[in-house]
Amino acid sequence: MCTLSLVLVALSHLLPSLSQDRPEVDANSVDTIRHVNVWPTAGGEIDDNTAPIFWFGRATEHDNYVDVRVGYTEEVLYVFITVVDYYLWEVPDYLWGQEDPRDYDAVGLYLDTAGDRASTPQPDDYFFANGWRNWPNSNDPRWHRQGRGTGSGWDQSWSALWTERVAANWYNSGPNNNSDRDAGWATVIEIPFASLGLTGPPAPGTVWGMGLYLYDRDEPKPATMVPPMFWPETFVATAPSSWGQLAFAPAPYQPHPATPQGTTVVRRGLGDSNVADAYVGGGGNCEGGIFGGGDRNYGSEGLFVASQSLIADFPCWSKSYLRFGLDAIPPGKVIISATLTLHLWGNAGPIPSQSQPSLIQLSTVTEDWNELDPNGITWNNAPMAVENLTATWVYPRTDSGPDFPGVPYEWDATQAVAEAYAAGRPLNIALYTADTHFDSSKYFLSSEAGDWVEEGRPTLTVVWGEAVPGAEKRASRSSARAGEVLTYTIRLLGADTTLYMDDPLSVGMAYVDGSVTGGAGFEPATGRIVWSGTLTTAQVSTITFAARVTTTEASAIVNTATITDGIHAPLMVSALTIVNGYAVYLPVILKFR
Repeated sequence: MCTLSLVLVALSHLLPSLSQDRPEVDANSVDTIRHVNVWPTAGGEIDDNTAPIFWFGRATEHDNYVDVRVGYTEEVLYVFITVVDYYLWEVPDYLWGQEDPRDYDAVGLYLDTAGDRASTPQPDDYFFANGWRNWPNSNDPRWHRQGRGTGSGWDQSWSALWTERVAANWYNSGPNNNSDRDAGWATVIEIPFASLGLTGPPAPGTVWGMGLYLYDRDEPKPATMVPPMFWPETFVATAPSSWGQLAFAPAPYQPHPATPQGTTVVRRGLGDSNVADAYVGGGGNCEGGIFGGGDRNYGSEGLFVASQSLIADFPCWSKSYLRFGLDAIPPGKVIISATLTLHLWGNAGPIPSQSQPSLIQLSTVTEDWNELDPNGITWNNAPMAVENLTATWVYPRTDSGPDFPGVPYEWDATQAVAEAYAAGRPLNIALYTADTHFDSSKYFLSSEAGDWVEEGRPTLTVVWGEAVPGAEKRASRSSARAGEVLTYTIRLLGADTTLYMDDPLSVGMAYVDGSVTGGAGFEPATGRIVWSGTLTTAQVSTITFAARVTTTEASAIVNTATITDGIHAPLMVSALTIVNGYAVYLPVILKFR
């Protein structure tokens, strides 16, 4: 038997989902809360090339640089960490199992599964540490350490089932020998959600706390450890409130409802001097890493984006940074859409046989940086990402591709521009990729392109407009029977006007006394829920009330609220519920062969 039911939610002006609200982050505090968005992987297999990526650290003689790729399946959280480390040290053979691997080269992953940013480690906080070793013995517990919060510190006797894989690359001398520089090491940590007391992955929109701590030894004992690197820069192991954030399958960004009024194009040469771009890293000649590229400035050249999983090729890795002033956009407007356009003029590797496509990720940056020397941006002083937002596939060029300025590619920069505009600062972004392939580097024109290819320079196109009110309404159930109670939820989104809401109860429904919330009231004489108030742009007011089904007839009850402000067109939002529906019995069919 199955009961046919139908639910209809009418939306006037799109609003974020009631069930998957995006976590609210104050634009003025976003500088200090590093945020990584991650989405589930179909089929249970993580593709490192498309995983969200972030970074921290520096590549110097005794400082380490770290890339972190993150993903998850129905069963596990997956974290792939690559460490550029010029002097590798592991627990000596004769001390295996006797010394703490964190006294050598190791990494610690910290998780706050409640996302409550407590001041001390709570039972919902965990850490997992893995020591590097030049030995094919993955999942050996002698190199594992883990702990669970106690309310005041860490219980390191707590144990959990988790797995890891380790790898290394080096030049000449290898580990535990400083006669020559090494390259680095990598580890993949997989933590089953079951080990954290969960039956599956977090629900979409869930936000955890996350931090990473890199242990580094560059000399044999009894020499002291190298000062650690960690993410975010505020990280303190015993204070989850200082960690970054990991968001699982966040709801897509939705601009505030608005009426388009104009378009602003920002590009060097169009009158806005606050346009800058630079690449950091190895570029097209692989001049980064141990060859000194970590401290070189490339603000007067093209733009390059590249990465690999082979740490020995770190000198070829590259990121690109771009800044666009937003002063040409009138104040007090809503950012409806924003698009970054770059032109691909070339790529690494033989064309087209070995070059691979790249998913190039756009992340926001809030710290300022200089395009050129003195004190220009370099690999080692470049800002970390604040939040990864969007990505675009970029494909290798072929001989049949267009001449200069090359092939245009676009990134959705709407959220990034909206946040920067609201904070009163320029748009600052970084482009990077999680590519693991060889020959993956992509070459784009920069703002230094000549006047004859001016249209090929990096371009930001912003559509803006006037805010208008928004609203949405939902019923707690899609079907009900006589005597049952429905709860209605209405959300109103402001636009700096005074709003008036009128919501008459449908025939066949009776108001439940005292149920209305959100500052609204019920008028018994007219049977209406009413509310009025002034909401600023982006301010949300939520109203709820309950009504009992009184009709015994089979029908579709549509409850509609009307919102007006005397300036914009009225909004009407509805929720439909099937009441006293008929049961439909499907026949049982037996099939014989």
